[in-house]
Order: sequence, then C-alpha cells, then structure tokens
Amino acid sequence: MKNPPLVGLVATGSLARSWFLTVAGQADRLGPVISSNFRVASRFVNTLQAGVPAEDYGLLNPCKLILIRVGVDEWFEVLDGLAQARISWKGKSVILCDTDLESSEWSELEKRGASVATLLYTEIDDQSCYIMEGSPRALAEAQAILNLPRVRVIELARSRKALYLACREAAAMIVPLAAAAEEELRRAGVKADTAAWMVEHWFKDGLRAYKKAGRRAWNGDWYRFRSTLVSSLGGASPGRILPRQETAAVREDGERELNKV
Repeated sequence: MKNPPLVGLVATGSLARSWFLTVAGQADRLGPVISSNFRVASRFVNTLQAGVPAEDYGLLNPCKLILIRVGVDEWFEVLDGLAQARISWKGKSVILCDTDLESSEWSELEKRGASVATLLYTEIDDQSCYIMEGSPRALAEAQAILNLPRVRVIELARSRKALYLACREAAAMIVPLAAAAEEELRRAGVKADTAAWMVEHWFKDGLRAYKKAGRRAWNGDWYRFRSTLVSSLGGASPGRILPRQETAAVREDGERELNKV
C-alpha cells in the first residue's frame, strides 16, 4: 500500500487543549516538526506522539502538506525563512492556522509553486467548524490529508476572510446592544428583571423573524432609529452620524435597496 503524504509542522506557543493538536494528530503521517528551538519541537513531538523534531526548514522538502501555527509577531519571519529555504515548492500546499492573515499575503511561496490556504477553528451552535480560505488545491489537499469532516468545513471565497471576520464581529455586537437596551429600559423606570425579560423576548422574536424573512423582517424607519438611538445615548447630534440629511428621496432609495435583497 502506498504511504500517505508526509505532513510537516511549524508551530510555536502552547498546543495544550488546542483544536490544532487534534487536527495535527489526524495527519496519517507526520514528519518534521519545527519550532522556536529543538527542545520545544521535541516537546510537540512527545505531545503528538508523532513526527520528528527538526531545526532546518529544508527538512520540510519531502512534505506534501505543511501546517503552520505561530505567534502573531512571527508570521512574516517564518515566511521569510521558508521562502529562503532549500525547498522545492511545486506541488506543495501550505496551511496557515489561527491567523487573520489572508492566503494572498503569502504570495512569495505561491510564486515558487506552492498552494496556500488558511484555516480557522470556530464553534457554531455547539458544533466544531473549520473556516478555510485560499487556493482550491490547498483546500482540497488539507481536507483529504487531515481527514477534516466535510460537513463542518466552511469555505470562503479567496481573500475574503476580512469580510468573514467583520461579520463575526458584527454578530457579536448583539451582546452590548442587548445590554444597552436593558440599561435604557431601566432608566425609563422598568424593573431590572422585567427589562431583562423584555430584551430577551424581543431579541429572540427578532432573530426568528430574520431567519424566516431576512432583512424584510424589519419594516421600521432606519434613519429615525439611528437618530433616536444617538440622541438617547449621549445627546450627540444625529447630523454627525448621518452622512447626509434625511429626505424623502433618501428614504425611498433605502427602501428600494432593501427590496432588492
């Protein structure tokens, strides 16, 4: 039986209790493991119970897939080291893990023939999911070689990770928004437990309606909402928020755009 593709690993920091530990451990055949020094690389090998500690990037040359997970300040140092290493990059796939970087930011390796993708871990509705972006070849090889469950892999269009991160941040704003709404209800004289109950009900009702009808679920006046909200949260002039004066024409433009969705 033909040996499965060799997988290389470049990692720093702690892998304890990390999703990355599970993913790396799923590789059928782990080869060179490189870290900040040989001692740390040996520790990773012992933790994974697989692979061989190494110090030279050139030892990654036999690997078909290379996983990289390093600190925020180390990414471009690693890129430079890999680009200068004696590695034949043609046919190899490089997966950047736990980073907000786009795969396109590693163009130096692609110029040398490598395919590059990125991989983030998240949990949605208590399910483990893998957010991937990058070269189609790298995406396919990573899923196959690492045995990632296809039903839990969410592929983004290339170089669109920033949009995903922005959407994730926007969705998380529901928490401070709920807190602000509850606080304002209490300022309006509503008891704390009642205010919390009201906000919870409104948010659940709104999310159910959105799931069913999308943006059409809300037919309120967005411009009036923003003006009221800004005024109630500090008395700032709505004119400083709205890019232009609200008019009937502006309102009609907004409604036409909404109806296109």
